[in-house]
Amino acid sequence: MRKYITVILAIVVLGVAFAIAKGLGNRIKPVMKPNGKSTPLAFIYKVKNTNMPVIIPASGSLTAQHKIMLFSEVQGVFEFSAHQFKAGVAFKKGEVLFKLNSAEFYTNLLAQKSSFQNLVVSMMPDLRLDFAESYNQWEAYLNTFDINKSLAALPEPKSDKEKRFVAAKNIFTNYYNIKNLEIKLAKYTIYAPFSGVLTEANVNKGSLVSPGQSLGEFIDPSVYEMEVSVSSAMVSKIKVGDEIGVENLENANTKYNGKIIRINKKVDRSSQTVNVFIEMSGADLKEGMYLKAYLKSKVFENIVEIPRNLLVNQQQIYSVQDSVLHLKKIQLIHQNENTLIVSGLNDDETILIKPMPKAFEGMKVSIYKE
Repeated sequence: MRKYITVILAIVVLGVAFAIAKGLGNRIKPVMKPNGKSTPLAFIYKVKNTNMPVIIPASGSLTAQHKIMLFSEVQGVFEFSAHQFKAGVAFKKGEVLFKLNSAEFYTNLLAQKSSFQNLVVSMMPDLRLDFAESYNQWEAYLNTFDINKSLAALPEPKSDKEKRFVAAKNIFTNYYNIKNLEIKLAKYTIYAPFSGVLTEANVNKGSLVSPGQSLGEFIDPSVYEMEVSVSSAMVSKIKVGDEIGVENLENANTKYNGKIIRINKKVDRSSQTVNVFIEMSGADLKEGMYLKAYLKSKVFENIVEIPRNLLVNQQQIYSVQDSVLHLKKIQLIHQNENTLIVSGLNDDETILIKPMPKAFEGMKVSIYKE
């Protein structure tokens, strides 16, 4: 009996399942419409040309306008300086930067002067006989001769014959040899040519200094120059005397004023840029500081600034006419870090303001409307 009941229940369940499946199958199926190909969305901008100067950013480091490298032309022991010969020490114009011991050389110079004096004295008797008209001026020369002072200029011969006579006595040769020694003696002491600061000091007092040895570096910290590179295409739009705004790269709030003082006439072959030199002054400026200058060009007419990533083939951008893309040739005026300054576009002309992936000439687009 139980077996029959189980079979009947199974048949009933199967029947119900079949009926449900048949009912689902007879439902009306929705009609699926095929998706059409979507039109890319274009972000556009209506051109508004303007007349304005172009700001040309350029970076460079400061170099003191007045700077000298200190070298010794003679040999001696470093014995004196008006102040400590250390980096960072200031000297006023005319103060002794360094002095080498010149006692031996000076003594030799005195001996040479004494010999020269004796030579002139030995010439005087013959001069009195043969050139009496010149005797008095040579006599005056001997009377004012001071071995401890720089050698005075020789009396001017009154005739060619007298000139040859003086030359035969080796007066001129000895005179110029002594003048040469006097010049060399002056090189034992170096004076500050301007008020400034030692930025390098390579020797200490008591050191033996050799000819050609580097002693240090001396600069005037009141005036600096900054060398920057400007594209050859833009350099004709600036000129010597233009005022320049400069900022500190480490602190953009720190501003300085500069002025173009020189523009090189040579174009760098590799970068196609020209070196421009800017003069600056400021109490907090330091040798080697890295700054950013903003050079202002002359006014350009009918130009517009657009994003740099819109450029196609180095000289074109996409314009939009009747929802179709067209390549438009432009003239590139200047390239900034993120933007371009261009000309060649018409007022109210519609262009792409955002780049489109896989864009091409003749591409159909949908205009984005806010």
